[in-house]
Amino acid sequence: MARLVLSLSVTMTIACAMVDRFIRNATDYAEHKIGAQRIAMDAARSVGSCDLTVLVNAADDESADVRYLTVTGTSAEAGDDGETGRGNRSSGLITPYRVMTMEAAAGKNPVTHVGKLYQLMSTDLSRRIVSEIADIDAAECLLVSQIGRPVCDPFLADVAVDAHALRPATRCRIEQLAAEVLGNADALTDDLLHGRRQVF
Repeated sequence: MARLVLSLSVTMTIACAMVDRFIRNATDYAEHKIGAQRIAMDAARSVGSCDLTVLVNAADDESADVRYLTVTGTSAEAGDDGETGRGNRSSGLITPYRVMTMEAAAGKNPVTHVGKLYQLMSTDLSRRIVSEIADIDAAECLLVSQIGRPVCDPFLADVAVDAHALRPATRCRIEQLAAEVLGNADALTDDLLHGRRQVF
């Protein structure tokens, strides 16, 4: 499999929990977000130049008065303490020279946790591509989320295939399979909740 990058565009999504007792009001919060964005952009540009976008607290909804404020500065106060191990891939394999995630699939929320769901969905998509498209010998799928986006709408869906030639019809079929797998998120959640799908 070969990839050729012709131009570099980088989008950074930063989840910056702000401690409520240090934030005076909504305007102060917005100014802190701008400051965090500026720090990230300066740091990124100090190591290279590229088309750069930085999003801070992308799930904020100012019209609904939703902002990333915490008491302690971590998500532990809401019960998200990350105790589940980080070494157990849903495939059962640890593949340092292949696409993989450091997220553990077991013990995670089967409704919204993309570390769990995207492992299974990317495996499903890769298997379907190889089994349903005759001239493809291997496939890798990388799904990347972004805070605030629904599970069925990843920020990036990257598919690499090993094929002699990638005809337009084949590309179209891959896109169709990707849409089907991503559109099946609710059914996958239901299978996980009812024990019909294993994670390792």
